[in-house]
Amino acid sequence: MPLFKNFKTQIKKLSKLRDHAHIPDHVLDQALNIASKSLDKLKKNESKVVIVPSDKKGVDDKHDQTLMVVVTDDRPFLIDSITAACVEKQYTIEGVLHNTLIVERTASGQLKSVRAKTKKDTNGNRESFLIITLQGILGKEQKT
Repeated sequence: MPLFKNFKTQIKKLSKLRDHAHIPDHVLDQALNIASKSLDKLKKNESKVVIVPSDKKGVDDKHDQTLMVVVTDDRPFLIDSITAACVEKQYTIEGVLHNTLIVERTASGQLKSVRAKTKKDTNGNRESFLIITLQGILGKEQKT
């Protein structure tokens, strides 16, 4: 979908500027694909949380990660709340990337435009896009 091509390019550029990201490019691509689908289907006052094993870079990639992608209305303490819940569950956080988005939707909630918020943006409907990578595959320890 062309609407998301610019969005994905913006997020990739911003992630390179943030030294706290620590999210490999192939996992960022996976997260952006998930976020695009979530944003496209998000209704007003709704949140989407997707938790999946992260893609492997290749057959020799033995590093297990769980990918968490959150798309929701922008809220105070969003990152603090989610990372605190992960720490409480004793999950090891490997990477965090958060962007505030400026989103325009029709009255029915259909997405018209999306872009990463910049310092120049003072108006617009703000939604948050959060990627967290966790060490290991969540739930794998229960499957024996």
